[in-house]
Amino acid sequence: MIVRLILTYIVLVGLTTVSLSQSKDDGSGPTRIGRTPKTYPDYDKAVIPANIAPLNMVVDEKADVFTVRIKGQQGEAIELSSRSGKINIPIGQWRKLIKVNRGMRISIDVLAGSNGKWSLFEPLELTVADAEIDRYLVYRAMHPTHQHVASPIRITCRDLTTFRDWTILDGARLDNACINCHSFPANRPDQMLVGIRSSHFGIATLATRPDGHVEKIAAKFGYTSWHPSGDMAAYSINNLPMFYHAARPEPRDTVDLDSMIACYRPKSGQISLVPPLTDKQQLETWPTWSADGKYLYYCTTSKPWPERTEIPPAGYDQVRYDLMRIHFDPNTGAWGQGELVLSAKTVGGSIAMPRCSLDGRWISFCRCSYGFFPTWQHDSDIYLLDLTNGSYRIAIAEPKAQSWPCWSSNSRFLAFSSKSQDDQFTRIMICYVDPNGNLGRPFVVPQEDPLVYRSTLWAYNTPELLKDKPAISANRLYRAAMARPSVKPNLPVTSATPKAATFRPPGARD
Repeated sequence: MIVRLILTYIVLVGLTTVSLSQSKDDGSGPTRIGRTPKTYPDYDKAVIPANIAPLNMVVDEKADVFTVRIKGQQGEAIELSSRSGKINIPIGQWRKLIKVNRGMRISIDVLAGSNGKWSLFEPLELTVADAEIDRYLVYRAMHPTHQHVASPIRITCRDLTTFRDWTILDGARLDNACINCHSFPANRPDQMLVGIRSSHFGIATLATRPDGHVEKIAAKFGYTSWHPSGDMAAYSINNLPMFYHAARPEPRDTVDLDSMIACYRPKSGQISLVPPLTDKQQLETWPTWSADGKYLYYCTTSKPWPERTEIPPAGYDQVRYDLMRIHFDPNTGAWGQGELVLSAKTVGGSIAMPRCSLDGRWISFCRCSYGFFPTWQHDSDIYLLDLTNGSYRIAIAEPKAQSWPCWSSNSRFLAFSSKSQDDQFTRIMICYVDPNGNLGRPFVVPQEDPLVYRSTLWAYNTPELLKDKPAISANRLYRAAMARPSVKPNLPVTSATPKAATFRPPGARD
């Protein structure tokens, strides 16, 4: 039956190639529908990497059967048929098609059949970029939490050229620990920092080394950025209480009561403060290194409240962060003084989550109404700052929050978290960026089952793109997390310093 439908489709396509602009209402061919079909996910007009996994989708139209033809300017077309509307594209055929159509367009024709009659929609169109994305995506999967209670959290790795994924670290194996703030140097997997917060195993940061060794550092690293050399990592120390709104689409909110920036050097295990970035009258957060490692960019604002204050403090929704940078000499380790790059007043909002592209041309950042955490603000959009001339422009604007942008190693793609697909659940999306900063239409990371995003209770955030597969053993990570800290830094205690949880060996109970 399926073979006959495919043959029927081929015949029908042959009948319509003479004059697709004419509607066929006389029964001699399919009726032309003057619009594209509704599909989920919606990949129409997307610009896709030349190595991305198949864009499986569901045709959201009423019909008894669907036939689909995916064709490019070169190569053999892919022909599929489905009664449910679910279109699962064979990975081998897909790879061949996008390989020979690199830098060109692909179209997807959809025929819908009911009661012996056929309807032909306007074709969906894709553009295959003349660039590949880093093969591996590391992200955090979690259930949205509205209280400080145990909730599943995993650090997961996905092969973007296939549908294979696996868990790097699961909080369930660490007494439902919170796992966060994973980071890597310059899209390389040989070193990683990841924070854990466990009632049994304490507050700590795991640091992996190229030789596979894992250190447990008795300090909570906040938002972290590796120097491109891998010799040091800058991180923020924050005091971030949650609070809740009674009436708005996103009830959760947070405020940065106190923060500063420190540096960790993995070879020595030394942690030190960055003196210009520890001003008690300022809030300094979101460090990110320039591609050449000579500047550390960060976000800052004046601290408007005293050490002891109510939650949330008065005026919290008037706090807006500027984008700054400070010079660093890798040879001497000397720091310069902070200088303004882009002000909150100039962009008309607060700047957060800056990330530098590895070609040295761009900084992506989030702009939101106030504060430092755009994920919980519906008006958060992603901007691009051109470092060659200081100009900036909106890059990704959607009705829902866009956050956590990160760059591919070739600076041609952004991966980011978005609520554009769903009000409550962040999904990871990919967007092409050409050398001049022009962006293609973003698309959600494809799944083997295209209906996954409609049924899963997992939210996906904090994407990081990697050139190679993380080689660290999960068992080594768990053993290190359950052990006593191997590095105990001596830092001054401020209100931004998290209180250490008491370490208890495995099996201990409250």
